[in-house]
Amino acid sequence: MFVGRQKEIQIIEEFADKRNQALLVYGKRRVGKTTLINHALNNKKNFICFECLKDTLIENVKSFVNLCVNKGIVIPEYVSRDSFVSLFQYLNTLDDRFYIVVDEYPYLKELNDSQTIDSHFQSIIDNYLSNINLIISGSQVRMMETVLKEGNPLFGRFNKIIKLRELNYIEAKEFYPSYSIYDSIIMRSIFGGSPFVNQEIDDSLNYEDNIIHTLLDENSMIYQYADKVLLTDVSGELQARRILSYLGNSRKKYKEIQDKLDNKNTGIINRALDSLVELELVRKVQPINKKTDKKKGYYEISDNVLRFYYTYIYQNKNIIQDIGTRNFYNNYIKDTLISFVSLRFEDQVKEYYSLLSRNNIRNDIKEIGTYYYDDPISQTNGQFDVVINCNDGYEICEVKYYKDPLSVDLINHEVDQIFKIKEIKVERISLVNVNGFTNNDLPYKQIDGDAIYKLKY
Repeated sequence: MFVGRQKEIQIIEEFADKRNQALLVYGKRRVGKTTLINHALNNKKNFICFECLKDTLIENVKSFVNLCVNKGIVIPEYVSRDSFVSLFQYLNTLDDRFYIVVDEYPYLKELNDSQTIDSHFQSIIDNYLSNINLIISGSQVRMMETVLKEGNPLFGRFNKIIKLRELNYIEAKEFYPSYSIYDSIIMRSIFGGSPFVNQEIDDSLNYEDNIIHTLLDENSMIYQYADKVLLTDVSGELQARRILSYLGNSRKKYKEIQDKLDNKNTGIINRALDSLVELELVRKVQPINKKTDKKKGYYEISDNVLRFYYTYIYQNKNIIQDIGTRNFYNNYIKDTLISFVSLRFEDQVKEYYSLLSRNNIRNDIKEIGTYYYDDPISQTNGQFDVVINCNDGYEICEVKYYKDPLSVDLINHEVDQIFKIKEIKVERISLVNVNGFTNNDLPYKQIDGDAIYKLKY
């Protein structure tokens, strides 16, 4: 099942219609890069998708030649097997048109000089693409982004660049169309927006059974995705797992992580944390009003499946083995699941505002994030978790994941708490509750689940 990606498909189709084109596609592991490319180009004659090996340049070239031969493209013996340049130089002399994907490009650079590899492909792009359209793709986000920096041989060589992200929450819902919006928020909060993960969901089952049959089953693809696949490229896997286990569903400042996991300051945790951030499995969140204050920033797991796995499963594998998946769910997850989802719903609300802005429905949004306050008048400090920085001031969003409509008393209580903080200029307050409100006539913007999930964009 292929869902969404209409903008990206259009970019690739336009790329394919032109000659002498180079395209860069990157994004975290299992976000759907190869599937997208195959979907857009698989009907093209001479479409070659080569996945790089974690091996020497010579072995990669040999593997590429074998793939070409397998597709009926003969590479004569006189063509050097020392580099990709010779191969592309030869293919460029043929009358046929080629669509070539070099997938997992960072693997090619692991056992070979990085600058040399980039220089080879600079030469290919500059000189040997008259009948070739080239896509370079990869999952190691930071390494892929280095080719976009000035000074790198590949800087400025790509006609188009696609950074592929997870499906948004509206697109992901297509994998579970029968679900209510309330339950869809649960699914998004747990299974995230990876097409690889969502295609394993069984829409005929409820969310509890989907959790039990996938995330709690050590033989399932989603379990393996969380336990092994996402950490394939992590530097310092053992320390990375310690960090993920400590974070779980929480937010931690760097000093908290260091004091807990590396109080001797050896640097091993810092390196693993950097690797997790680089691979976009963990994110550092900096309040929009404290961007340069490192003490106010914090880390959290950004991949929802990984977050769920390290909150509930990682340290309890033996218990799951002993009592079974269903009993484990009932005894260890069921009573706390709504609390887990409530924190994740805040991210969906931020995504909602992002869609409003990116699709020009709201043109006044400058920034979406969190706001740290330290108010001397009320003698309180804390954080507003969903704040929109608008042209005329801040919009504070109070986000609730309640089964019942939000009552006037609770609304008034929340609003009073906001207005006690004098340091922030609050231009407007938005109230978000998945199942609406008991009174829709209050002087605050009210947003329910229908408004969020039925957004037209």
